[in-house]
Amino acid sequence: MQFVDYQAAFKTARLERSPDGVLTITLHSRGETLWWGALPHRELADLFAAVATDSDNRVVMVTGTGDEFITLPDGGVGALAAGGVTATEWDTIIREGNRLVTNLLDVEVPMIAAVNGPVAVHSELAVLCDIVLCTPDVSFQARAPTTAGDGRRPPHGARARGHRLDCSRRRGPTRRAGNASERSCVRRSLAP
Repeated sequence: MQFVDYQAAFKTARLERSPDGVLTITLHSRGETLWWGALPHRELADLFAAVATDSDNRVVMVTGTGDEFITLPDGGVGALAAGGVTATEWDTIIREGNRLVTNLLDVEVPMIAAVNGPVAVHSELAVLCDIVLCTPDVSFQARAPTTAGDGRRPPHGARARGHRLDCSRRRGPTRRAGNASERSCVRRSLAP
């Protein structure tokens, strides 16, 4: 696939590539912080599939827009947690989530996450990158009502960066970058 084939294909990501092959993916919702929902869940799986097949990409940088990397709409994942989703809808959500992680792991060039603020959901978009840059006050949250053993972890040895997926799937309190570095999610946080 060529860059021109997918450069403008996604509503939730702005793509720019330098002449030397550095692809910058800026996540957004209408030019502001990315609000997580069905559209980015579906689109970003397709985006990473396209990026993985473009042999002209040499490095991929993923960043956000605004004060947060990813945020949730009011109510967050309330319908998911409250059981307001049918089995068919869950099947779609799980399939898309699996594709999202698998396609991100299929990107064979170095990936850098420049985390510009809190990550309210899907922190694997950042922590599965080879290098994660952020300030110590950045927080990573996994609020989705899924648990270990849900079939979303890659098999052992799938990719070198796959071991950090565990950091994005832990339920519980928000993890600050300082704490995340203790768990190998973030190698080093940067001073603001």
